Amino acid sequence: MRRIGLYSDVHANLPALQAVLDHMQAEGITERYCLGDLVGYGPHPAEVITRMRAIGDTVVQGNFDRALGARLRDSGSNLPTPQEMLDAAESYAYTIAAISREDERYLAALPREITLEVDGVRILLCHGTPRRMNEIVAPDASGSLLVSLVRGAGVDAVCCGHVHVPFHRSIPTEAGVCHWVNAGSVGRPRDGDPRAAWVELALGTHQEVLTRAVEDLACRRIGETDLWLSAHPHRVAYDTESVVRDTVARGLPATLASALSTGSETRHTLSPSSVSEAVDHPHHHRDGVLRRAFSTLSGGASHGCEAAGEGRQCTCALGDRIAAYECFAALYRDPPASAPGAVARLATAMRSCRKNPHLDDGAIEAARDLALHALERPAGLEAFAAERVRIHGEPGRFDPFTHVLSSSELTYLSGDGAKNAAELKALYAAAGFTSAGDGAGDVGHISVELAFMAYCLRHGSVADSESLGLAHDFFAGHLADWAVLLAVVTAQQATEPVMRYVGLALDKYLICEAATFRAAVPEYCEMREKGSAPGVLSSARTDGLHSQGGGPQ
Repeated sequence: MRRIGLYSDVHANLPALQAVLDHMQAEGITERYCLGDLVGYGPHPAEVITRMRAIGDTVVQGNFDRALGARLRDSGSNLPTPQEMLDAAESYAYTIAAISREDERYLAALPREITLEVDGVRILLCHGTPRRMNEIVAPDASGSLLVSLVRGAGVDAVCCGHVHVPFHRSIPTEAGVCHWVNAGSVGRPRDGDPRAAWVELALGTHQEVLTRAVEDLACRRIGETDLWLSAHPHRVAYDTESVVRDTVARGLPATLASALSTGSETRHTLSPSSVSEAVDHPHHHRDGVLRRAFSTLSGGASHGCEAAGEGRQCTCALGDRIAAYECFAALYRDPPASAPGAVARLATAMRSCRKNPHLDDGAIEAARDLALHALERPAGLEAFAAERVRIHGEPGRFDPFTHVLSSSELTYLSGDGAKNAAELKALYAAAGFTSAGDGAGDVGHISVELAFMAYCLRHGSVADSESLGLAHDFFAGHLADWAVLLAVVTAQQATEPVMRYVGLALDKYLICEAATFRAAVPEYCEMREKGSAPGVLSSARTDGLHSQGGGPQ
C-alpha cells in the first residue's frame, strides 16, 4: 500500500504548517506533496517559504504563488465582498514587501501540476482544477463537472486545494471510477473547524485502504483497475491565537485574523463605522440598505450614533466623508501650494473615523503632524511635489522604469485600454459628472475617481438614491480593489512626510468606507436621534433593515 500526505493552502501560517508536518511524521507519512498557495493572507510568508525549501517537499503552484512570483496586480482570487477585496489588497501588499526577490523566483518556478503514476493509474496534483488554478470546485459540485475535469486532463483522479474544505468524491462511469480529492487548508480552513487540515491518500487493495479510512464512503477502485483509493482527512490543533497576534502585530487587517479562530470566512468588520458586523450577501446589501444609505441626511451633517439594541455603530458624518474625498483628490492632483490646507482639512474630515484595531492610529497622527510641519516651509512644498512625481509620475505620464507605481486605475485593468477609458467616461457622463478633466485627462486617475465619489455622495445628501447606489457600486468595483494597494504601497515607499501621510490616511479611510457602505444605516440613526418612531418607515424599508445581518457568503 502506498500512503501519500497531501496538504494545501498554507497561506503564510508557519505554526499551522509545522503542526501538520509534525503530525504527518507521527503518522508515518514519508511521501508528501503540497498543492499550492504557500503565501498570502498570513503573517509569515518568508518564513513559510524558507521552511518549505528546507524540507524539500514537492509543491505545485497556487494562484497566490503565481501572482507574487510573476508580480501580477493581484492574487487572482474571486472575492465576493468589498471587505475581502480590501483585506486581500492589504495582504498582497504586505507579502510583496515581506518576501525577497529570491523568494519570488522560487514561487515563479513552481510547477503548475504534477502527475503521479501508480500501477497504471494516473493521478494529477494541482491547485484549483486542471484547467485553471483559481477555479473553484465546491464539495457539492455536480458529478458531471468532476468527470469532465478528470477526463479532460487525461487522468483517473485529481487532487487539489484552493477551496479550503477537505472532501473526497468518487463518480462511477461506464469507463471506470473518477476520483476528486481536496486536501483542505493548512493555514486558513473554511469549513468551520479552525484546526489545520491535511489528507492522507491510500492506494492499494480494498482491505489495505479501508484500514486507513474506514469512514471514507467514496473509497472505490480507480478507473477500471483493481487499485483502490481512499482519502482520510486529518485535523491538527495548533496555537491559532499566536498567529492572530502576529497577524495584527504585522499590520494586517484584524478581519483576516478573526477567521483563524473560527475556521470560517464569515467576516466581522472591526472598523470605525461597524463593530462586529457580519458581512452581508452582496444582493442583500445592494437591494436592502445601500440604495437608501444617507438619503435623509443634510449635506453638512456631522454626527455619530449607535444602532438601537444592536450593539453596532455607524458613522453618519456625510459632510466629512465628502470633504475627505475632496482632500485626497486635491493632494493627488492640485499644485503643492494647496497641500497645507488639504492636509489640515483632511485631519478634520477624518474625525468620524473611529480607531481601527489593526491600524496604528498613533503613527497616522504622527505622520500628519510631520506633514503639516514640512508644509510650513517652501522646501517642504518642493519636496512634496518631487516625491509625488517620483512615486506616481505626472498625471497621465507614468513610466514603470522611473516611477514606483501608477496612480491610474487604467494601468491595472486588463483588456483594451481605450475601451476601459471609454466606459469610465460613459459612467461619469451618465451621472452628470463633469470634472473628468482632472488628472491631465486620465479618467482613471486616482484624483478623478476620488472626486467622483465626492460628487456622488454630495448628490446623495439631497435624497438622490441613484447617486448613492452608484457610489456604492463604484467603490466596490473600483476603489475598494486597486486604490487600497495604491495607498499601502505609497505609505511604504514614501520617504517624504506628506506623501507618507497621504498613503497612511487613504488606507485607513478606504477601510472605513468599506464598512460604512456595507453596514451603516444613517437614515435610521438620524430618526433615532430625532426620536422618530420606526413606524415612519415603509414596509419595504423595514424589510431592508432586518435583512442586513449575517447573510450567506
